[in-house]
Amino acid sequence: MERILRINAEVALVFGLRWQVLDALESKARVISDLRTDGARWKATFDNAGDQNFGTLSDADFSLPQNVKRSLSGAGQVALLPQFSGKTVLVLLEDPGRDGNDGVVAAIGLLNGNVVLDAIAAVADIGALVQSFSERCDKAKQQYTLAGNTSSFGTLTQLVDWNDLLPKATSKFKTTPAVPVTPLRSAHAATLTVAGITLLLLGIGAYAGYEMYAKKKLEERAAKAAQMQDPVAMYSAALPSFLAQPRMLAADAFPAVRRLTAEMPVLFAGWELRRIDCTGEVCSVSWERAGGTNADFKTRAPQHWRDIAFSDDAKQIVHNVALAIPQKPLPPRTEWPRFADFKLSVGSQWQKFSDFGIKVGHDKLTVAALPPGVSPDAVANNPIAVKAAPWSVKAAPWWGNEGLSTMPPNVTVTSITINVTSREVTFDAAGDIYVQP
Repeated sequence: MERILRINAEVALVFGLRWQVLDALESKARVISDLRTDGARWKATFDNAGDQNFGTLSDADFSLPQNVKRSLSGAGQVALLPQFSGKTVLVLLEDPGRDGNDGVVAAIGLLNGNVVLDAIAAVADIGALVQSFSERCDKAKQQYTLAGNTSSFGTLTQLVDWNDLLPKATSKFKTTPAVPVTPLRSAHAATLTVAGITLLLLGIGAYAGYEMYAKKKLEERAAKAAQMQDPVAMYSAALPSFLAQPRMLAADAFPAVRRLTAEMPVLFAGWELRRIDCTGEVCSVSWERAGGTNADFKTRAPQHWRDIAFSDDAKQIVHNVALAIPQKPLPPRTEWPRFADFKLSVGSQWQKFSDFGIKVGHDKLTVAALPPGVSPDAVANNPIAVKAAPWSVKAAPWWGNEGLSTMPPNVTVTSITINVTSREVTFDAAGDIYVQP
């Protein structure tokens, strides 16, 4: 399978690198020597919150494409996108093929921002890659989101296209960071030369001082690594990015979905609307056949209905549509209400809603923002712990969503599903309530 996709006359994207995160305490020269011994001759690197991701290819895997100014790692470019920084996400980018060639899909998997899957394969082979990545996330106790330009393998939470991977000009002479594929040169000669010059210039005594300095730096890195094994330290380090992460707030989500449904016909080109699933800035819309054909639907579908897919039994059509919703971070923790106060105010409103068939409920408080390797018990009683309670509503009449639009900004939404039948329109929703204990 070809590893290179030429995007334009300037840039080619390269896939299929073998990635690892370099150990901060291990000699980089030794790592490069080992990689070259194993046949690696090309590299791509980027930094993820202190983790240096290092990808390699052999000469058998890769040669510089002709008439292209830059070759960039596709996986590295995905990892540099701000919305995926430090995240666990699977990005699937379909290239439909051209000049008689079959289409392919690039699959890039990030686990906490580090590349663990970098592949390009035929559409028929992507299912196995998705399954493998999902199993790896399960082992790491991580949930992943799906992004890209094809919904053939699940509901997309974010739309990403090929052009999003290209560096963008920030000024006349600067562009956004890039992850180029460059030759992996031996580090031995440079290391020996520097060491030789150091010995000649500084002498044996000065070199001993250098060794003491190097030993001290190694001890500092070891202490830092040990500190990062402390669950409280690991949790503290993960908190800032978690709290700064944009989210769908309930007060914004329900009005946005209402605007979307107001534009969505119940009957369209011989197809009946059955379901709308919104889990982010993209909603998946499902239709059921009521006399129409695939061609009728495709021909009349508005341009902003993307990724139209036809079911094998010819009875269903699914497509994506963007959800115009401003995602915002949570308010400062000092503004979060106490859980008891939330139950008294908002909880009382929910009790009134239940009289009209809108049954909203919440679970017990749990510890949120847990990084991999940290158990809830390790930080649950620490004052820095972020506490949240999952909330949900099921099979409620759709008109009742307006009452949920008044929820305070410490209430988020992770999903809204609208179900349409010939008799009624109902909705399910879920999210989290962030409070002070």
